[in-house]
Amino acid sequence: MSPEFHMRFNRKQRRKTIKTTANISFSIASGLFGSIILAVFLSGVISAGKTADIMPLIIGFNGAVSGYKAVDLLKGSLAHLKTVGTIAGTAAGVLAWPVLNIVSFYAAGVFILTAGDLATFTVVSGMTGYLGSFTAVRYFQL
Repeated sequence: MSPEFHMRFNRKQRRKTIKTTANISFSIASGLFGSIILAVFLSGVISAGKTADIMPLIIGFNGAVSGYKAVDLLKGSLAHLKTVGTIAGTAAGVLAWPVLNIVSFYAAGVFILTAGDLATFTVVSGMTGYLGSFTAVRYFQL
């Protein structure tokens, strides 16, 4: 085959890879920013300690959003959609921990989340990311 064919194939593969990566990043960012917005809102309404206590619920909800969004954006382009949704949900939960700690440090001068919270966020967001991707696969009948 000619070298032009290989160049065209490589460009097409690169575009697909970039689009897939961008879609996964967008789904992670939607869960991450949802967690941040809800945490900042709740910290204005209730105390920081109570906000830290209900953070697993917020992280869980946004993990499910990330898993669902990943499947929604990638349907038809990948084979293992539930795995990608689980990874996206887990990544959103894990990335929320340092961001929320930095925001709480600059706002209140104290870190409100511990390493145990990181483990909780990882487990909860992983489970709900799977449930969100499972729901999307069933909804879109993939």
